[in-house]
Amino acid sequence: MEHENKIENEILESVRCTELSELGKIAAETGLDSILSTGLMRDIPIINTFASLIKAGMQISDRVFAKKIIKFLHKLAELPENDRRKMVDRLNSEEEYRNRVGERLIEILDRVESHRKPEIIAKIFCAYVQNKIAFSMLRKFIFSVERIPYYEIENLREFQHKCSEKAQDISNYIDVDLLVSSGFASPISAWDGMQYKPTKLCQAFLSLDFDRD
Repeated sequence: MEHENKIENEILESVRCTELSELGKIAAETGLDSILSTGLMRDIPIINTFASLIKAGMQISDRVFAKKIIKFLHKLAELPENDRRKMVDRLNSEEEYRNRVGERLIEILDRVESHRKPEIIAKIFCAYVQNKIAFSMLRKFIFSVERIPYYEIENLREFQHKCSEKAQDISNYIDVDLLVSSGFASPISAWDGMQYKPTKLCQAFLSLDFDRD
């Protein structure tokens, strides 16, 4: 999209800025949509840019992308400012992200669905900066969230529960092939046919409540 280089820099500025801590409160009072349409929270650099682009006739696809970023920042705003700054510093120390943190965040948010996935991605980054997960797990979680449709994320707990009960047929409520391809399930052979079990990645995803609001 246009202005991409500017947005890559501004998402980092926005993650680190003091004013981000107010985003959750304003969003609760007015809603995420109104933040873009009314120009509230213009002290957050990327919101200021998006508000200006909307006035200039931003395309619908770009509006969807803008909303993904706002959702990501909204959840990230739950971290104290010092932790948000620490997150950027830690990511910059990782070879894969070094001097490309803004670019990598944009790439990730551009690929995921707009419905709640940006908030899940933010929760994963929060867990990383709080030392709940290592960088290697952060990468795996992001890969899996990108691959799995959002509607199947809502089924992961039921999948885990049914597997613990050794339920024979789970195909009527969840597409296990999608879980396997996203790294949340693995097939196991059984005397009466193929069965599936949650992977350690799936178990960790649920234990950290990444699927919950």
